[in-house]
Amino acid sequence: MTRTISKSVQNQIQLLLASNMAYEQVMERISGLKKSTLGRQVIKGEFKTAKAVHQYLNGLGYTIGYSGVLKLLKSMNFRAKIKAKKPLLSVKDT
Repeated sequence: MTRTISKSVQNQIQLLLASNMAYEQVMERISGLKKSTLGRQVIKGEFKTAKAVHQYLNGLGYTIGYSGVLKLLKSMNFRAKIKAKKPLLSVKDT
């Protein structure tokens, strides 16, 4: 079953769709000062994942999706790294 979206979120989505804003215009809502602060926090290790950055920005009141955060970090030259999968160890391997 899917969860219902609150009326306020539905209204925000409708307004954004009706305004036909480009992605660049949406990204301009996050100021350069905030971007530099985010970059410093990522480098210092305060944010280890894009999910942590997403939760932080949503907590500050920015309405941005997870994919938007990934694009934001990519524009700041932070690339996502896929974790290498290691095989499980068995009794024979030890």
